[in-house]
Amino acid sequence: MCGSVCQLLFTPLSWKNLFEIFTYSATVVACIAVVQSPEEFTSTPWVSIVCAWSSIASTWVAVMHLKPYGWSGPLIRMLIEITKDIVPFLAILLMVLVGFTIAFAVMLPTSPSFNIPAAFFTRCAGW
Repeated sequence: MCGSVCQLLFTPLSWKNLFEIFTYSATVVACIAVVQSPEEFTSTPWVSIVCAWSSIASTWVAVMHLKPYGWSGPLIRMLIEITKDIVPFLAILLMVLVGFTIAFAVMLPTSPSFNIPAAFFTRCAGW
């Protein structure tokens, strides 16, 4: 029995399977990048971003594997429902954030922190 990997490979592709494939791929890419040049982990932002997202995705996959159990299933379903309910709020919050970023970029055109169009993304990523 090959377990989860065979189940992943031989079932029709759904968003859950694609998410697991992305998670495993990102983990492998992050590990290869860190092993090849450990100094890049701190010097180049893409390596740390891939490591961070693969860590978050791996945690989510591990939580999804606990869904069938009676002691954890209801709690995980509750978290999924809360996440579904909060998405519209986060979309509105993102629009407000983008609006304020544009407003500050218009008010402070000479500031290097607000170079349009990358101002929003560079400030969020800390670059």
